[in-house]
Formats: sequence, structure tokens, C-alpha cells
Amino acid sequence: MIKAHTRPKGFKKSRLAIFTEIAKRKNRPNKFLEDRPDCPFEMLYLWSLYNALLKGSDNILWSDIRAYEDVSGVKLTPFEANLMIDIDLIRRNQSD
Repeated sequence: MIKAHTRPKGFKKSRLAIFTEIAKRKNRPNKFLEDRPDCPFEMLYLWSLYNALLKGSDNILWSDIRAYEDVSGVKLTPFEANLMIDIDLIRRNQSD
């Protein structure tokens, strides 16, 4: 499902956003959207954080995390920061 949040080359929107838009235009459900798992409530803040860090970037770097902390005033724990890097590595490996 991580791949759903990546942008295909040449597109400005994620795969998820594209499929959502197509489903709305056709006014019918989309199998891709129906089969996606729900994110557990306890992990929503991490997924939101990951998407915020990934905005406008192809990869998440330590400097991106530092910049996010400086701008937002939110201090990530070492676990959270490492998790953001790990999730991004998984996403990049799936994109290949």
C-alpha cells in the first residue's frame, strides 16, 4: 500500500489520488480503493507525519526531518525519525 502514496513518473499526484479522482468521475467504486487496508488509529499520526515529510520531495533525508522539526516545532523521537527513514527506504525499494 505504500506504493499507493508514490507518484508515477511525470505525475504530480499520488496513485491513490489518481484512483480516487477516477472513481469520483466514473461514479463507481474502484477495486484498488476498496482493497486497501485501514491504518490502525494508533499509527495515523505516524502515517500523517510521513506524508507531511514526503510532500514535495522524492526521498526523505535527515535534513528534511530537521527542517520539518524547525518549521513545525514538533520534535520527533529517535524512534519516530528512524521509522520515517525506514518507511521511505521501503517505499523506494518497492518503486524499483
